[in-house]
Amino acid sequence: MFWITTQRDGTGNQRQCKLRHRLGLWCGATMAGFMLAAGSAHGALITPISASNVPVFNTASVFNYSQPGNVYRLQAGTSFIPQGFDVRDLFGGSFGTFGWEQNDVIFNNGLPAATVNAVTATLGSPTSLTSFNLYLEDDGTNGNRSASEFQLFAGGQLVDDVQILDTYGDQSYTSVYGSNYIEISDTLSGLPDTSSYTMEFIQNQQESGTSGVRALEFEASNTPTSVPEPTAISVLAFGGIPLCARRKRT
Repeated sequence: MFWITTQRDGTGNQRQCKLRHRLGLWCGATMAGFMLAAGSAHGALITPISASNVPVFNTASVFNYSQPGNVYRLQAGTSFIPQGFDVRDLFGGSFGTFGWEQNDVIFNNGLPAATVNAVTATLGSPTSLTSFNLYLEDDGTNGNRSASEFQLFAGGQLVDDVQILDTYGDQSYTSVYGSNYIEISDTLSGLPDTSSYTMEFIQNQQESGTSGVRALEFEASNTPTSVPEPTAISVLAFGGIPLCARRKRT
């Protein structure tokens, strides 16, 4: 089952967003979402966005680094590239020291395709998530720094499994969704009340000097939300109006 929808970058965005000196080419407004594991109400939505749509400092997120008692760690075998990244930057922080990537994290390079990069968040108090938003960016049509899959665990239980790209390693966010920036969002139900959550980012490409996955932001809510009926959010067509901007990437 697939949900297809569109999203366009609008003006007047009131959210505080990540400031990026690297602009990118993004065209179209095609989204593809996938039916997921237990916990997902209708299946995740994967939406092409622009850099200005990536939020930061969302203190309403229960994962935000400013929430009392929240602690984050990389699981054994997971590491960042050694240029000064800080795991808190995945949750609204700005602690890294690597230039324009300061508010992002990049997992280590030189590892095989399908490498699992795992981040554990221990929240200050137990909670049951009702929704999440994940923001990712790769380097464009070459697919460098892309993830093929994202998994969310609550108290050790797999509650969401999002297949982003195929398993061959030759796709990119741009080739599939029309933008090198994507937002993954989902509404959840029946999750356990727990303070332990794990996010797994599965590497898309074969090992290289730029194969490590880039993750921009993860935010989540424990506020009950109403879920629209599938017919209200599905559009049985791909397409969109090309919107283009140049972006410099190193």
